[in-house]
Amino acid sequence: MKKLYLLGIALLAATFAFAQANPTISYRAENNAQYTKDGYINFTPQKRHTSMTKDAVLSEDFTNTTFPPTGWDTICSASTNASHHWSRQENLTMGSNGTQFPGQYAFINYGGPGIQQNDWLITPQITIPANGALNFDIYTLFRYWTDGAYIEPGDGDYGSFRVKISTDNGANWTSIWNEDDAYDAGTLETGEWNTVTVDLSAYNGIEVKLAFQYEAEDACWLFLDNISVSSITSVDFELSDAFVQTYPAMSVMYRGHGMYRNLPAEEVAGIFCAYEGVVTNYGTAPVEVKLTHKAYGPSDDEIFSYEYAPVTIPAAGFDENGVFTLGRDTIQYYTVDEENHITWIEEALFLFNQYMTDYGEYRFVATLEPANGTYDNPNNRTLSYTNYTTVTNNCLFSRDNGQLSNSITASSSRFTQIATTYHLYNPEDRVNAIEAYISEAEVGASFHYEILRGTLFDGFEANPIAITDSYVVGENFTPGFITLYTEDIFEPSVTENSPDIIAVAVVMDNEKSFKIGYDGTVQHNTYENLGFIDKWYYIGDINGSYMIRLYTCEQEPPQGGAVDSFTANEIAMYPNPTTGIVNFNNVENATIEVFNMMGQVVSRVENANENTTIDLSTVANGNYVVRIVKNGEVATSKLNIAR
Repeated sequence: MKKLYLLGIALLAATFAFAQANPTISYRAENNAQYTKDGYINFTPQKRHTSMTKDAVLSEDFTNTTFPPTGWDTICSASTNASHHWSRQENLTMGSNGTQFPGQYAFINYGGPGIQQNDWLITPQITIPANGALNFDIYTLFRYWTDGAYIEPGDGDYGSFRVKISTDNGANWTSIWNEDDAYDAGTLETGEWNTVTVDLSAYNGIEVKLAFQYEAEDACWLFLDNISVSSITSVDFELSDAFVQTYPAMSVMYRGHGMYRNLPAEEVAGIFCAYEGVVTNYGTAPVEVKLTHKAYGPSDDEIFSYEYAPVTIPAAGFDENGVFTLGRDTIQYYTVDEENHITWIEEALFLFNQYMTDYGEYRFVATLEPANGTYDNPNNRTLSYTNYTTVTNNCLFSRDNGQLSNSITASSSRFTQIATTYHLYNPEDRVNAIEAYISEAEVGASFHYEILRGTLFDGFEANPIAITDSYVVGENFTPGFITLYTEDIFEPSVTENSPDIIAVAVVMDNEKSFKIGYDGTVQHNTYENLGFIDKWYYIGDINGSYMIRLYTCEQEPPQGGAVDSFTANEIAMYPNPTTGIVNFNNVENATIEVFNMMGQVVSRVENANENTTIDLSTVANGNYVVRIVKNGEVATSKLNIAR
């Protein structure tokens, strides 16, 4: 393997592929089956917004910048602070942990002690259809901060959110939904998006206005989105989630969460693939459906097919408390006992190495149909999901899906490390190259990559088993995949039917922020303290949603182009550690920068001579990063000052 040395220290390599990144992910609506500590399934029903019909008489998602929306109105309290009233916002970051709320929505902020808020967001006048229902998405903490303690709804007059209806053009209002009551009934989850459905059948055929009232003193911010009024029909169903899982001994993740986007051929042997689908019935009548899963090879020929036995999905409807419950069932290849232990149905097991013998892209399709007859799908529900994976011959192993349009910010105020998990099946793997998609970065931001061994809930080993040197972001940063190399080769510990489970992490070195790309189709709000003293990991669930890749065989640093290796000259830096004087050889016409761990430049030399000396005798002891730019190419290395 060819390496460039700074007096025996291997330099890091970086390649860039241009793409733009903008946060657009929504936290709502993702349904996951979660790991338990035993590694078994713990299914949680999905909550996500879906308009009851496509012909809604009212539909507002606040994507239009006009606020209030055309035909809508607001009533504002006396506060002069605009954030204390209903407004349209997008891509807010809120809370002490910096929770992000991508997308557009109606929003109202709490006023603080002594600020009385009574703010209304009022719809246009509409006619309620037969079997009418109101749907909306809501996010708030449902716990109100005051006097240094959390107050549950109903325990005090700190805040309330109500939905009201008027049949006389707003002269009189009747409350039809109260957040306090809903919370007490256990129908809403704290700290996440919830979809609420309210029965309007008592107002069928009547012209009404609806109002969303926020009344509070020092309560909590509140988000509102995807408001619609529509009919509940008798037959209305969809395939609301489907997944392909590549390691069945572990838990199930939905929307292809378990699917490796790139799968090296060396990892294929021994991997199982299993399917599952979640069917949701929005209609008032039970419906019998059948689900089919198929797999297609690189030539688009069908290589596998499995049809499930028909399943009856229960009807949706309102219970005696007025709570709307969707009919839902999970169609799966396996059974789960009372202790959540999985029993696999042998005929449904799909071994990768039995079918996936060629390089190229494989397509996995889940399709839902009525068990008898046809379905005209009047509300355009999703009835099919397609997932992909590519068997590669270049050792690239990733779970991203190539969507580079999303990103998450790494900053010291939120977390210091971002990680995703991999299962290595081949004992012959040799890993020394890792890459992550960096979409934005502050000049001077420094980070490196680490490999740790372990499982998510049991905690990874505290000491990394492989580590790269640091990369420092320069002034000419370009978005793309940055590839870094470890000095030591990582060899996995693989036994028969037992892969080596590792975490591949991007680790912050200083307080400068940067953004890493992620697959925007999945939820990314799992925080786990993995026992690293004062460090937290930000885990993309178990699904590898972050664009962190690794190579399962030893890689040569790329040659030519915007890379970190110089092909003509090798640079020497010595002594290291140093008491203050640092010598450089073969740095003619280069720019040399020395950064502290805060990302600040402590020394800079432009147009260096072939042999250059830098005096750092006035710089404090500690670790620093040296960055050398020569002919458009970049090299970095650590430097230790010790006296």
